[in-house]
Amino acid sequence: MRGSDPDAALLLARNEFHAGEDPRFIARRIMICAQDVGLADPDGAVLANAAFQTAEFVAGRRRGSMAEITIYIATANKSNRRHRRD
Repeated sequence: MRGSDPDAALLLARNEFHAGEDPRFIARRIMICAQDVGLADPDGAVLANAAFQTAEFVAGRRRGSMAEITIYIATANKSNRRHRRD
């Protein structure tokens, strides 16, 4: 996702699903990548959180929602603004 290649991101997610990776772990990784989007698209974090909740509660819709948010985050503009640490 960090390279903005949705095909590569989907392939990685598919391979992780087929390998038996916990969908919640995949959703957490997507949420981390949503932080790269940052201020360039603030909806990315909200949508990533929604995908995490879907993975948690709706087992039958995991792959579809994860694929959608993977494409969204991979194609979103990335913010180059750094967060200030106090």
